[in-house]
Amino acid sequence: MIRADGAGFRRVASKPGYCLGSPKWSSDGRRIVFYEITTEGTWGAHRPEWIGRVESQIVSIDVATGERVEHTTGPGLKLFPQFLSTQEIGCLIKGGPEEGLAYTSGRPAVKRALRSPNWSPDGKRVIYEKVGFQARPQNKSLYSWDKDWEYRHTDVFPGSRSAFTARRR
Repeated sequence: MIRADGAGFRRVASKPGYCLGSPKWSSDGRRIVFYEITTEGTWGAHRPEWIGRVESQIVSIDVATGERVEHTTGPGLKLFPQFLSTQEIGCLIKGGPEEGLAYTSGRPAVKRALRSPNWSPDGKRVIYEKVGFQARPQNKSLYSWDKDWEYRHTDVFPGSRSAFTARRR
């Protein structure tokens, strides 16, 4: 955590062997919510064949006291948590049979294939990214600003849905 002026830098959460991501403040500024996933699990979170088998949890920390609360348990890749009120957190479950928006309050889930949800401050609306995974053909020519270089699309790098290769003409 750090103040807007760059002062007061301090760690508020860590867990050996885990990655903590997508932090968001509560509306009262007292808590920070985030997801926890094993470092090894981050690889599987990017692989289509592993997404439904990777597990993460939604956790929050009281900034003043360091009190830690685990808001979820069990299977599912839970990402992009956000406080919708002091009693409710929304998040994305990526992949698997429960894919979509989930809530810690018991509000019914919204099962849809979507990414990057962000709720309105009152928690009544959500905006998200809808991804159409249409792959470009392998080795398709890509535009180059430099006439001396030829760029082509490829999809052979681990953890990447799209990439490109470059070679001097």
